[in-house]
Amino acid sequence: MNTEQDVTIHQYLKDCGCDEEEIVKYLAYVEQGGIKNQIFILVRHRKRLLNRLHGIQKKLDCTDFIIRQLEQELSAKQ
Repeated sequence: MNTEQDVTIHQYLKDCGCDEEEIVKYLAYVEQGGIKNQIFILVRHRKRLLNRLHGIQKKLDCTDFIIRQLEQELSAKQ
């Protein structure tokens, strides 16, 4: 693999939110031809992102609930 490809892959992984440790491991697996390990890193990263997303979704749901409650209270007063 050439340096330009490394830079491109590094940027893609940064854009995905991978940390530097994950990126270094991933690039090492690229050099070794370890596609299964590359997939493992990406799947593990995806799971972490999804867990964060679920946490944020729960907070959004709670916020929406409070907004609906307040809107109902406002409507009842009018």
